Amino acid sequence: MLAYLVTKQEETIMPQATEELRAEWGIETEKAIKFLENAGFVLRQDWQWERPKDRYHVTGKEHRAIWYLVEEWDFGGIYEE
Repeated sequence: MLAYLVTKQEETIMPQATEELRAEWGIETEKAIKFLENAGFVLRQDWQWERPKDRYHVTGKEHRAIWYLVEEWDFGGIYEE
């Protein structure tokens, strides 16, 4: 019985962003993904974000969008060459 409870508990554990990030970006990925794509970011096949080639810095809002996707949906972070 204990093994069943442990297995059942492990199945229900999901990544979860902070309430602040969830309030800003919602419960779906669309809003954060579209925001990043509109800012020139490219989502790679390895689920990391490649920043626009013409700049090095990431704005606070871009950082929060990426961090939301990392925490809530297990996306990768920012790709570094």
